[in-house]
Amino acid sequence: MAEKKAKSANPKAADSRAFLTDALFLLLENQEFKKLTVKEVVEKAGVGRATFYRHYETLEDIVDDYVQTLQKQIWRDPGAASQTGESPDDSERLAEMSSDVRSATERVFRILSGEKKKLRILKKQGLQNKLSGMIYRLTLTTIQDLGVLNNKYQPYFFAGAASAMVLAWLEYDMKESPKEMADLFMKSLRGYMDV
Repeated sequence: MAEKKAKSANPKAADSRAFLTDALFLLLENQEFKKLTVKEVVEKAGVGRATFYRHYETLEDIVDDYVQTLQKQIWRDPGAASQTGESPDDSERLAEMSSDVRSATERVFRILSGEKKKLRILKKQGLQNKLSGMIYRLTLTTIQDLGVLNNKYQPYFFAGAASAMVLAWLEYDMKESPKEMADLFMKSLRGYMDV
């Protein structure tokens, strides 16, 4: 597997990545991912091939970048930013998550709900494993860092459950609201941990 290219903080580079991501998802509405070409994506994005290869090596890298961006959006909690505008550090985020697991869970479902169209496309293209893997890793890391469970296997259990629940929600076309999903998730946790 090729080494990932470093992302630039350049706003034009971020725009280029956004154009490529949007173009990819537009094309995936009617085309198979496996048959899509870089040429088709760059033409739809209105950028050159050199721009594509400056950021990515394969079309799958665009999907990975999209999922990583979604993960950062989930991890970032705009309500936890300090008065100075600084981003909270990981320990502050973890403290906030542990104090209100239900709100953090609803926020995750709300963010995913905002990406419904793209997530449906990932599912249609058989790429839902990208989302599933991200949710699994994010949940596992968060729970391990909280240190609130009774044994070393529980974080894996909950990470798998969270990932499976998100995939099931996607399978059922994300009909429940983020609040309803958070309620269902919290009800599912009862008996396994105190939240």
